[in-house]
Order: sequence, then structure tokens, then C-alpha cells
Amino acid sequence: MPVLELKKSVNAAPELVWQVVSDMETFARVAPNLTRVDVIREQGSNLRRQLFDKQGRSWDEERIAVTPGQSLTMRVDAHYFSAAFSSMNYTWSVVAGDQGAVIHMRYEYRVKWGVVGGALDRFRFRQQLRIACEEILSNWISMINAREWAWRVTVSRILARKGAGVFTVNATDTLTDAAAILAEHSIGCLPVIDSKGKLVGMLSERDIVAALTHNGADTMSLLVPAVMTKKVVVAAPDDSMEVVMNCMNDRRIRHLPIIEADELVGLISIGDVVNARIAELEGESTQLRDFIETRRFNDLYRRIGPAAYDSGLAP
Repeated sequence: MPVLELKKSVNAAPELVWQVVSDMETFARVAPNLTRVDVIREQGSNLRRQLFDKQGRSWDEERIAVTPGQSLTMRVDAHYFSAAFSSMNYTWSVVAGDQGAVIHMRYEYRVKWGVVGGALDRFRFRQQLRIACEEILSNWISMINAREWAWRVTVSRILARKGAGVFTVNATDTLTDAAAILAEHSIGCLPVIDSKGKLVGMLSERDIVAALTHNGADTMSLLVPAVMTKKVVVAAPDDSMEVVMNCMNDRRIRHLPIIEADELVGLISIGDVVNARIAELEGESTQLRDFIETRRFNDLYRRIGPAAYDSGLAP
């Protein structure tokens, strides 16, 4: 029985790598020839999904074994189209490495058509399968790297970058007072504090606009508590961006007050998260550019020696 194995190291927590590798529904985003993946049955560890490719073909795969956080094994049902193999099982596993984790892909299959099928496997099918697996691994790594940032970066790091100071409005202020603070500082949301400085609510531009729409201009003379959101969702300084982004997405909110030891210590917005990610990507781009230039110079130095300095090519 032919066997194909590939391994790839990634500098990320094994738990995060497993989340990406074991995600049954998003596989179409990483597989090179798929258009859709539908989970048609899931009960406990048993799962069956249907896959659709760009040629209009479809087939089923069944999960026949899983060790959460470590490995899963799928059995391919190839009866739906004329595949080059009569049966295939594959296992994806994630193990801790020296730095991060190692993804291991192992495919076992039986080819059709006897000797002819064996020749086709050696010269065509195996190469096609290897290329597809390498692209899947590459796409997984891209997804993992993007999500690794969200796991690694905490709220406290974002606050350190933007400054922990936060503009607030008092519960005894009017909406006119609050609107003036929002306009003066070009911000979209204000934590509401009581006389002891404790967080009691959140007031956004949208809250004020909604109140004006329903009640007219007289709304602006109301006190802030009449309009503010009283059930406040908060985050802690050690929360990761993964937690923050999931919270914002699930609750459909754009701002999170940060609470430490029952005290308001900051405010983080979706814009802060985006800006921090952009800054990191720009830093990675600069490092990559410097690396490329240094490698280019080293290559030239090996070829022409000290003249590389004289020609002004040194980085």
C-alpha cells in the first residue's frame, strides 16, 4: 500500500495549530481544488462531511478516529467519481516541537488498475497528491501565523502602545456634555463612571443618535444613564486579542473597557486592534526586506569579495 508523508514545523502553540488543522468546515479555504465543504453529520467523535471540487465532483469523508489536540484520521469514500485509488485513509497530527509545533500528514491508499495504476501512481498521482498537500500545509501556516498574533498579543500590550489613559463621562452629566467630549477628542464611545470612579455603563455615538431619532432634540438634556448601555462587557489586561476579537464579534460591539482590580484602566477599540496588527506586519516587512538585502550582499561578497563594499552594495 503506497504511503505519502509530509511534515512542517510552525512557530506557534500546538493548541492553536490543532485548532486550525482540525477545523472540518474551513478546509475549503486551504485545499487548492475545493469549492465547498459541508459537514453532513456530527455526533461525538464521529463526523461525516461532503467535499466539492472545481471540476464539479463530490465525495464523502468520514472521521474514523480522533485524539483531541493530537490527531485525526479520515476515510475517503471514492465511489462518487472515478478516482485513481480504490481506498484512502489519511491522518493529520500535531505534536510539540523544539519551537512551536510540527504538523504531520500521512496518506495511505490503494491504487486501481494493477501494474498500470502503480505506474500512474509513481509518475502522476503521487506527485499531484504531494503538491496538493504542500499547498494545504502552506495555507495552514498562513492561517496559523495570522491567528498566532491574536494569541500572543495581549490587551496590556495594546494599551502600552496607545497609552492607558481613557476619556470618561460622569453619570451626572447630560448627553450634551457627553457629545462635546466625543467631538473634542474624535472618539466614538465613552465609559460612564459614578462618583467613586467605578464603571457603570457605556455611551456611544450610536446611543445618542438612536435617542435623538426617537425623542428629538430634547433628548440632549437627559442625563447619560437614561441612554447608556448598563450591561457592560469588559476585558482584562491579560486577555489575548483572540479573546477580544471573538468577544467583539459575538457581542457585535466595537469597544471594550479594560478592568483590573475592579478599576477602569483603559479602553480598547476594534481600530486599536487593527492598527496594532498593521504595525506588526509593517515591522515584519521591514525585517524581511533587511534580511533579503543582507542575504543579497552576502551572496555578492562570496562571489566578488571585498569589492562588494567598494561598490556601495553593503547594507
